[in-house]
Amino acid sequence: MRLTPAEHKYPVLLRWRLIVPILFLMLPVVVAGAAGARPSDTQQPAESAESLLVHRHYKQALKAFERENASQGGKSAESYWGIALSHWGLGNLEQTENACTETLRFAGENVRLQLLAHNLKAMAAEKLGAAGDQGQLEVAEKEYAAAYALDQGYPGRAGILFNLGVTQLQGGKNQEGIATLRRYLTAAPKSSMALAARQMIAHPFLAAREPEPDFSLTTLDGHALTLSDLSGKVVLLDFWGAWCTQCRRSAPVLATLWRKFSSQPFVILSVSSDHDPAAWRSFIEQHKMSWPQYLDSSYLMQQLYGVDSFPTFILIDQDGFLLYRSSGFGPSLQSQLDAVISVALQNIRLEQEVERLRKELNANRLPQPHEQRSGAQ
Repeated sequence: MRLTPAEHKYPVLLRWRLIVPILFLMLPVVVAGAAGARPSDTQQPAESAESLLVHRHYKQALKAFERENASQGGKSAESYWGIALSHWGLGNLEQTENACTETLRFAGENVRLQLLAHNLKAMAAEKLGAAGDQGQLEVAEKEYAAAYALDQGYPGRAGILFNLGVTQLQGGKNQEGIATLRRYLTAAPKSSMALAARQMIAHPFLAAREPEPDFSLTTLDGHALTLSDLSGKVVLLDFWGAWCTQCRRSAPVLATLWRKFSSQPFVILSVSSDHDPAAWRSFIEQHKMSWPQYLDSSYLMQQLYGVDSFPTFILIDQDGFLLYRSSGFGPSLQSQLDAVISVALQNIRLEQEVERLRKELNANRLPQPHEQRSGAQ
């Protein structure tokens, strides 16, 4: 699999990816700030708060960062940043915005922290805007623009343009949004979100949906595969491991779905987290998993899609946008996946029929009055 360093290390800038990969980007800012600004006797609490955040103990992390901030007179930009990340992990969007505002208030000359705080504040505002608060989309646009204006050497900076363009489209500013997304494609033409950007330039209404990142990998049978290659097909990503009991139980379900839908524009891609390639191949052979298989030994696919539990199923439509996501195995898994896949394939058939009718009407349409006049002359 090929991912650029910027995509691997800085996934926070690409829309609303899960909090797990965000931490690996953002936490070094907290640590660096702590090392430069805090007295030595406060180092251990900062590390403790960071550890809680990394392990997704958001409530405990929030309390730890609040205690840390109080011990410094309520003026620690790094502590406020930790508070913002904790609220983001808890889904507290308004509190995330407020904590980012305080981070910016005390950030001083820390330009990198300013950029990240503007970006996270924009992400929170964008989600609030998507929930119906139109004014928050204006806030998001302003914050993304502020983030982009900072730290031109930041490796993930181009991703802010993607966020900004999507926000502009969501706010009905199609001309500005398309122009911004074109700037993004110029800056990052091979990025994981380039396909989604091109789709939204062609169809701005897609900005209301969540795009999935592109990938590039080589399957077990030696075939190169990207999400772009699968455009026009419904794609089911199956994140699993032979070591995982629930994953093993889900294998027959996937086999049934593959038998039912494989003759249609549908593909399953199973992405394994196994450490032992031999055990991985053996399980595939024993369970006759005849669809594309990939061993994610470097965990880049897991990070790209924010996967931290197994099994996880992600269903992507023919345009590269999220249809369905779930984790774990239960008795209703097969019926749920079957229903969503069936609807997605029906949508493809309807789109094809509409396109056929459009071409037929264009071929058989009567000349318009201005065309008749032009022909008479």
